[in-house]
Amino acid sequence: MKMFQGNVTHDVVVTRIPGKGYGVRVYVDGTLNQQTIVRDRADVGAAARSMLRMECKMGNDSDYAERARYREWEKAERRKAATPTTLDGDLGELLSSI
Repeated sequence: MKMFQGNVTHDVVVTRIPGKGYGVRVYVDGTLNQQTIVRDRADVGAAARSMLRMECKMGNDSDYAERARYREWEKAERRKAATPTTLDGDLGELLSSI
């Protein structure tokens, strides 16, 4: 793995390998940098996210890798914010009048 290249361009390529699963490859500026094989199609996203997270940790920065690193945390925060904790406004008044 090449490290500390600064701002780069990442590409993720997924290919089906008959009898083995799926090959997941991460290219940095058009050069192969990481690859792995997963058995199930459902595991492709987790493998790509893990490889992009490692790219970001090693100094190969790109917006693509950065988004893959923080997306899960942001999803959890959005779910938490969307869950109402108190009844206020019209709904609260409606329920208190019943």
